[in-house]
Amino acid sequence: ITDLNKGKIRLDEDFKITANIPFKYIKRKFITITDKDTLNIDYKVNLDKLENSYSFKFDKTEDNKYTINLLPKALTDFFGNENDSLQFKVATKKLASYGNKKVVLRNATYPIFVQLVDEKNEIKYSVYLKNKNESIEFLNTEPGIYYLRVLFDSNKNKVYDAGNYLKQEQPERVIYAKEKIEVRANWDEVIDFTLD
Repeated sequence: ITDLNKGKIRLDEDFKITANIPFKYIKRKFITITDKDTLNIDYKVNLDKLENSYSFKFDKTEDNKYTINLLPKALTDFFGNENDSLQFKVATKKLASYGNKKVVLRNATYPIFVQLVDEKNEIKYSVYLKNKNESIEFLNTEPGIYYLRVLFDSNKNKVYDAGNYLKQEQPERVIYAKEKIEVRANWDEVIDFTLD
């Protein structure tokens, strides 16, 4: 059982654990989350069967440390195996450690996904928009270099469809901004993106 956050967590992010064998049960009475002052934090837990991960949603404050303790028998997998004692530690940064980006789109046909991806084309931040009245903001973004892209959801199923050769279906359209985007700590910026 491993944590997907790797020791750091954003204020708007959930703590996640995963395993190589599918999860079957969770017993909340054997799980506690505490902050650096050892105060118990209330949380909600959700199972993603497709990803085989549990998400722990709880309120976080900036520049704080959290400990997630799982006592024996907190988790049971598909084969009936139960966990030993597990402890995970994550920390939040100060808000000034993050940057904010607001994107203004022109010539967009909705619905769309607006995403920030890294150099490996992995999605780091994603927003789904049904109409032009919704704002596009990437708040508390890790500093770094990103690429901005827009995916058109032409069939309105809230999933990007790569197309199907046998059914003669074209992939849904993708447009990348020409310039890289740099997110700096404690920096707010508005980006204009005109879609061709």
